[in-house]
Amino acid sequence: MHWRCTWRTGPDTGATTTLTIGRHVVGRAPRAAVRCDDTALEPHHLLLEVHDDGRLTATQLAGRVPVRSGDGAVVNGKSPIASDTALEIGSSTLWCTRSAAVEATTNVRADGAVTRRPRAVPTWQPADLAAPSEPDLHRQPPGGLVPALLGLVGAGVMAAVLHQMMFVVFGAIGAFVAVASWATQHAADHRRRATARSDYVNAVAAHTAALQADRAAFAIAHLSATPTTAAARQSADERTGLWERRPAQADAWWVSIGIGPVAWRSDTEHSAHLPDMPVPAVLGPDQRVAVAGTGAEAIARAWLVQLATTCGPADLRIVVATAHPERWQCFRGLPHLAAPDGSEAVVSHDDLPLVFEQFGDHGHHIVLVTDDADALATRTSSVRRVLTRHQPALLAVLPDDREVPAVCGASLTLQRGPMARWVEDTATTLLPVQVRVAGLSAASTCSVVAALATLQDPEDTLATGRMPSDVRWAEIMGPIDADAISAA
Repeated sequence: MHWRCTWRTGPDTGATTTLTIGRHVVGRAPRAAVRCDDTALEPHHLLLEVHDDGRLTATQLAGRVPVRSGDGAVVNGKSPIASDTALEIGSSTLWCTRSAAVEATTNVRADGAVTRRPRAVPTWQPADLAAPSEPDLHRQPPGGLVPALLGLVGAGVMAAVLHQMMFVVFGAIGAFVAVASWATQHAADHRRRATARSDYVNAVAAHTAALQADRAAFAIAHLSATPTTAAARQSADERTGLWERRPAQADAWWVSIGIGPVAWRSDTEHSAHLPDMPVPAVLGPDQRVAVAGTGAEAIARAWLVQLATTCGPADLRIVVATAHPERWQCFRGLPHLAAPDGSEAVVSHDDLPLVFEQFGDHGHHIVLVTDDADALATRTSSVRRVLTRHQPALLAVLPDDREVPAVCGASLTLQRGPMARWVEDTATTLLPVQVRVAGLSAASTCSVVAALATLQDPEDTLATGRMPSDVRWAEIMGPIDADAISAA
């Protein structure tokens, strides 16, 4: 057993460190065991200690803002840390888990070709869970005892007038029957209300259990469908699960923004959102998303890395239109960045239409990345013409002093600190969802790209030296000589 610490949010999302018995420093220092480039961290911010019995404790060493666990508890002194606990440190979140080492099975052959294995697409359909209706607990009183009393009095009067005591006996018998009937009806009504109350309690318990099961099923499907930057880095480092998503799958072009509430059901009085879940964004065909604010490039790098590890170059291409190619230097060598002529698709706005003409009708889904807000605001720009004609996905990376262009249907606005405002569809609502974002540094992006640079997608027909998807008999045998066939 060992402890694994993974940055779930912040500028160094996905970095994982394995802790053995001993003391380990968390911070910005170059020699920190668990290092992060978060400027809100001190060089030596936190001390994690793995004891001989496997326990993990945390002690805050510096920093004005206290370190908190996922439940909001402050790390005070030497605090014990349970497995599967999130620690909020600075603007980042560190996930600590204790698990046995599992040997990963790679899907990369020795020659660098990736075996794109079939993948079970997660599905979830909301169960039909109608809330139980309120029971009828109103009393239904039985008939009164006044008639029985009047009958008994009348029998007594008749007995006195006629001097026949039998009238009293008959009156008493009738009164007894009336009282017994009244008591029986009263008891039956009490049993009815008690049974209805008990059935309602059981129905509410069953409905709550069904909602919890449905919620758990949704959470499992959502976690399986939504990639994360941490999972992408692990996949690239261990060469496992690479390029398994296909264009026909509903979650093919999903990326994770960070951690936040995710909508679940709208037909229940219970919580309609699940907290602390990966919040997805979609970069599918004709989807246009803007990321604005300080640190937008880190968010864009995280999204592109997720796509580059889940989707193969045969299905996905990335094109960057920029006047500052040095900002995207960390993606040099990524297979998904290759244009059909062999060059890397980091181009100026003038050359952008030529790159899209090269792709022609090869069927690739293209994600267009641009950091030029003026080009998006100008209707006659090359970026706007490409969006209209080819309908690629758009990822606009904007500075904090620019507004989100009207051409973008979704927006992520970064705030000071770890939080951002996410609007999934500006056409339906402008109410944002608060998300704790997950970014990626340029250095971490370089390491992921280096791990993917030597890989090959056997299904990619644009890459030279790869196996084509179809081969014609005439191409193998050459021209057919009818005379030679006749002579034979």
